[in-house]
Amino acid sequence: MEIIYISVLRNAKSIMIAALLFFMIGHNVYSQDPHFSQYYASPLYLNPSFAGSAGKQRVVLNNRIQWLVLPNAFNTYSISYDFVKPQLRSGFGLLATTDRAGEASLRSTTAGLIYSYKIQAENRWVITPSVYFGYGSRTMNYNELIFGDQIEFGNNAAPSIDPVTNELENLNYFDAGSGILMYNKNTWVGASFYHLNQPSISFLDREDRIPMKFTVHAGTQIIIDRGWVNRNNQSYLTMSAVYFQQGPFNQMDFGVTYHIDPILMGVSFRGIPFKQNVSNNQSRDA
Repeated sequence: MEIIYISVLRNAKSIMIAALLFFMIGHNVYSQDPHFSQYYASPLYLNPSFAGSAGKQRVVLNNRIQWLVLPNAFNTYSISYDFVKPQLRSGFGLLATTDRAGEASLRSTTAGLIYSYKIQAENRWVITPSVYFGYGSRTMNYNELIFGDQIEFGNNAAPSIDPVTNELENLNYFDAGSGILMYNKNTWVGASFYHLNQPSISFLDREDRIPMKFTVHAGTQIIIDRGWVNRNNQSYLTMSAVYFQQGPFNQMDFGVTYHIDPILMGVSFRGIPFKQNVSNNQSRDA
């Protein structure tokens, strides 16, 4: 993500944010995709190879609001739909996400189609490669921005004559991804690759490419009670972990959850053990 010559001065918090933006002008600022803490609650977002894995039609809706104390905080939505065609050994899916942030309503939206193919392997294992093809857009409400010349002349309502305003424009781009998943009845392991083509997401007439996101994940399920009397009362433990890297950013999540339909509860850890962050502290986030 690039920072352009923009400051938003609506209140005291915005002044502090603007100071930070001015400090970063001229420097590259890397961006990353939104991340859902309950990663297996957004299966297609995690890995397109999950398309059709439920064995029936499935609709998933996710929402995350980050940093609530800030005005117009990050607000992310994701919706997906997938189903399986056993006679074709194929899964099909649709994934759409939108992310909104800031006073200028910076919005990133993507929507794409997913196809996965089921390969029956030995010992009841299934291998599922997949592809994702999507279309993305980035928009911003430029009327909410205040530029340097408006501050200098003390008239925020007057149109800016900063040359950069002639370059600003919303953009659209093509996106591609792929994944692979291997699973049996109780265990799974997989990897996914989003932004394989690393599309440019610059609002200016420049090249500013989003880094490819690589994710690897695994999990296993331990049956506690098969619900012999009532199939709706099955209970089981799930242990899972996920690691992703995008540009200079990386993150690991792992945890244990207990399920007794329809209730789920558990604990998880986010961070990379034994790795130190820029402050020489252990990388333990949550």
